[in-house]
Parts: sequence; structure tokens; C-alpha cells
Amino acid sequence: MARTNVLKLEEKMKKEEIKTWKEAEGWAVEVISQEKRKTRRWFIAWILTLAALFVSNLIWIFT
Repeated sequence: MARTNVLKLEEKMKKEEIKTWKEAEGWAVEVISQEKRKTRRWFIAWILTLAALFVSNLIWIFT
């Protein structure tokens, strides 16, 4: 995922959409915040899956 973001940055710099390092920094901050949101979403999904596993095992054990 990070590799594709680097390639996107290089493409934008070649197309001169990003002209200064300050703009590149702003773009990088935006990408990082998007990835943090995605990571948080996947972590919540993992926690819910783990909880469902424990609940199903407890139901199976006590029935």
C-alpha cells in the first residue's frame, strides 16, 4: 500500500500537480490520515471477529 502511495506522489510531482515540498508534505499527511482510518476500521473488524469466536466457543462448551 505504501509503495503505491509513493508512486502516486512521484506521478503527481512529474505532472507538476505538486510543485513544492510543502504541498508534498500536505499530501503525505492526508495519505497517512487515510491509512490510519483504514487501519482502525480493520482493527475493529478483527476485534469483532475475535469476540464472535469467543462467544461461539463458550456457547459450544456450555451446551
